[in-house]
Amino acid sequence: MKIRVGKNIYVSLVIKTSEGEPEDLSVARDLQVVVENKFTQEQYIPKNTTTNENVVMFEIPGGSIQVGIFDFHLSYKKDSLKSETGVEPYLLDFCDVIQIVECTCKETSKLPPCPSVSTESVTIEGVVSTDGQVDVVRWTKVQSDPPGTYRKEIVLPNDYLLSGTTTDDRVFPLVTLSKKDKVEVGTPGVPLNLNTPSGARPTVTELGQVKAHEVAYLSDIPEQVVFKSDIRNNLTEGYENEGTVLDARQGRALKEMIDNLEKRIRALESQNPLILEK
Repeated sequence: MKIRVGKNIYVSLVIKTSEGEPEDLSVARDLQVVVENKFTQEQYIPKNTTTNENVVMFEIPGGSIQVGIFDFHLSYKKDSLKSETGVEPYLLDFCDVIQIVECTCKETSKLPPCPSVSTESVTIEGVVSTDGQVDVVRWTKVQSDPPGTYRKEIVLPNDYLLSGTTTDDRVFPLVTLSKKDKVEVGTPGVPLNLNTPSGARPTVTELGQVKAHEVAYLSDIPEQVVFKSDIRNNLTEGYENEGTVLDARQGRALKEMIDNLEKRIRALESQNPLILEK
């Protein structure tokens, strides 16, 4: 695009990822644009560069650059777990973007030459990519015991997910440390199974507990259950027998019968307090 020297130029750089998605510039830092003369290497750094979603906006004031062909160089940084330094640089070059010419008759502006026209707007799309960089999650060196020794850990930021893909390409979270500082395991979308060696049960250890609790299974509950406490609490002395064996259905029926009897007794007591004294 050819623009007459002396005009204010307003530039918008629309940045997309290599997948065609809008680049997230809200977390970008140290963002800078350099306007460079292709042949003399003279540079102008725009002031008050701003961003809005995936658009970088800046102004080249009239007279700040002279006749020539100019490239734009965009750079910024993002925090990254991929890099050993924790920072990933992003670089994007726009080559031969504008040519500053001596007079309006040499311009290629969409606007007709006119003395009152003193500005130009330039909108350019660019694709930023980290191709060639290793796409891995790097380990973090964490101090261990004894002091002076270290171990390798994969440390994810809070509320980041470790996810998996099903056979039909659906993605489900496996584990995360949530914003409530709670470890969340599994998802309602797919079942969860714990595998252990034969004869070994999963265990749960509470803070300060020396020996872990073993997880109980439903199969641990026998079909025949001895309701000793129910017999002691609900039956009269004449019926108490610690050896009595009741299944679950019989136990519920017996408890319901005793509850009904107690209600009838309380009703009779309320009608005639002397009836039970005879």
